[in-house]
Amino acid sequence: MRETCQEIRQAEIAKKKHPRVHQSKIDEENNKFNDIVQGNFLDHYRNLTYKTVMGLTWATRFCSRAAFIIKMDDDITVNFFHVRQLLQTRYANIKNVLLGRALIKTKPFRRNSKWQVTQEEYVGDEYPTYINGWFYMIPMETVRKLVANAHRFRYFWLEDVFVTGIMAQDLQIERRNIDTKKFVTCFRGKSAHKIRSFL
Repeated sequence: MRETCQEIRQAEIAKKKHPRVHQSKIDEENNKFNDIVQGNFLDHYRNLTYKTVMGLTWATRFCSRAAFIIKMDDDITVNFFHVRQLLQTRYANIKNVLLGRALIKTKPFRRNSKWQVTQEEYVGDEYPTYINGWFYMIPMETVRKLVANAHRFRYFWLEDVFVTGIMAQDLQIERRNIDTKKFVTCFRGKSAHKIRSFL
């Protein structure tokens, strides 16, 4: 795992196959930095839920002493000094919560697009409140609760809706909106997930 500052560790969450990246390149990266967690499923947008749950599961096993886990996409930049200060002060003793940009009363996108969700995939007219998947922070106790119960839920491919909305609502986990604009900047590019742990 690559050390990014004194108290922060980072791991890249990768899928087994990526059409543009040969396995030897992934092995080379991992041999150099020892920072890749790889799953046994195809690299596809509709497999992001597998990727996220796999990353959270890995974090509970290999970062078990971390106070918080941060799930983030690779097309954002984060001021981790600001985040660390928030987590060590305002949210130091917080439990049973997901922190990030909360989306409330969002409706499934039914028209033909990358994000189209059919009635069969999601029956309701509105998603439960969820945290935008490009960046959220979770106390380790809450991560363990999500991981322990993930198998109970019917798979849904929009990972942020699934993990931070559907699962969180059922498990009575609070979804708290915080102003991420103060420390997160989004930019467009290829997307991969990173799991960061604060020890």
